[in-house]
Amino acid sequence: MLSDAAAEEIVEDLGSDPKGPFGSSVWHVAASQGYTEVLRWLKFKGTCDMINDRNNDGSTPLMLAIEAGHEDTARWMVANGADPTVEDNGYASPFAPVRGTIFCQACRHSSFSLVQDLAEKIPPEQLTHPVFHRITPMGEAFRSNADRILIVQMLVLRFGYPVRPSDFSGANTEPLRALLDWAEAELATRHTMITLVLGCGVHARRQEGGGAVGAIIGQLRAAMATGSQVGVTGRDLDVVRRMLRAAGDENHLYKLRGAGNTDVRMRIARCLGVPKGAEVKRLRAAAAVWRGLV
Repeated sequence: MLSDAAAEEIVEDLGSDPKGPFGSSVWHVAASQGYTEVLRWLKFKGTCDMINDRNNDGSTPLMLAIEAGHEDTARWMVANGADPTVEDNGYASPFAPVRGTIFCQACRHSSFSLVQDLAEKIPPEQLTHPVFHRITPMGEAFRSNADRILIVQMLVLRFGYPVRPSDFSGANTEPLRALLDWAEAELATRHTMITLVLGCGVHARRQEGGGAVGAIIGQLRAAMATGSQVGVTGRDLDVVRRMLRAAGDENHLYKLRGAGNTDVRMRIARCLGVPKGAEVKRLRAAAAVWRGLV
């Protein structure tokens, strides 16, 4: 941590003036400059209660850090009590543009990883909350962010964000085509996986590569090797591991009957990441919008 003398010198140089025309505290100024070490020192000095204060433009220190592109500073602030759910107070001038929510601002300025982190910390309604000129966070990301494709994909698939034509109106064809290709590829992959799982006779003895059972075994082994089973329970993994051991060198799934067969199919589906119907519905709706704009 900075020494008191070094921190005090930096704070003096920053020239914050809480009672001046902008009403910016030292937290605002340090955040806007990306001085994380100064913020650490300020917290150590017991001033962390100022971390969410607004200046005369309605901005919090976190807003200024994100707007200036200081992502490490923004992450530290969120981890230390900065509220990512606060909204701009509506003040606007040529020198203080309306920012809307912090999430909307991050969609405009920040990397995919920071946008994703903030999306986990805000209420669902702020994912779609437009700024005052009616542009949504997705629209801001698509218009202004270098990571636009990744952010849009994440919002649609992970958070169920509705795709609106107005968010993409007037856009170049190339990024729209990239999104459409992605949605159609995701739909094709899900269709293939669902077909394999539903068509897989778990009790059948078929050689790997010779049918649905072989394809399922190959994909399961790859998933187990890479640890990519998101949202899978320990019981799912135990059942599938036993099943794969039973398959052995003969590459078949051991015989199960009745409800046991259905249970194993469901566990296979979870281990392979076969999506719920809602994901397919979202992708279809998004693809329909992008297809109409390309």
